[in-house]
Amino acid sequence: GDFPRLRTRVEKGGMNYKGYNIAVHELGHNVEQVFSLYGVDHTLLAGVPNNAFTEALAFVFQLRDLEVLDLPEVRGAGTEKAAGGARTDWALRVLGDFYATWEIAGVALVEIAIWHYMYDHPQATPGELRQAALTISRDTWNRYFAPVLGQRDALLLGVYSHMLANTLYLPDYPLGH
Repeated sequence: GDFPRLRTRVEKGGMNYKGYNIAVHELGHNVEQVFSLYGVDHTLLAGVPNNAFTEALAFVFQLRDLEVLDLPEVRGAGTEKAAGGARTDWALRVLGDFYATWEIAGVALVEIAIWHYMYDHPQATPGELRQAALTISRDTWNRYFAPVLGQRDALLLGVYSHMLANTLYLPDYPLGH
């Protein structure tokens, strides 16, 4: 048993939209946790079924963040009006979801490769691991992102707070998307 707690960051001046959007995502994790821990009537099935599942549910919550505030839908199916009267394009939403999945898949590939490195080099020093992580990040970027985006040798895929802290959690993000 556990008691879910919603934690999120709030800027000095109050919560901005980004913070709110992230908080709604985290609320999705809390709801999933309650259902998984207390709503499953078979002992062997209790608990989080998979990290990809909990991420998928959190993304559903995040997508509905404006509905929680009873604001007009901004991400509609192309014919709905957004705040201010602008039309929303469903294709842009799909493209945004694709890009988010593509981006986090790159980060996941980096994490998987770093874990392979650690298993192949159990005596690696922190400095050697850091250098390997930089090389892996750069190589993954050059292979999958540079041909599309045109910029080589970026290290962005190696900068992610969950990497290595939560063993192989990142590969579940693209599945959750």
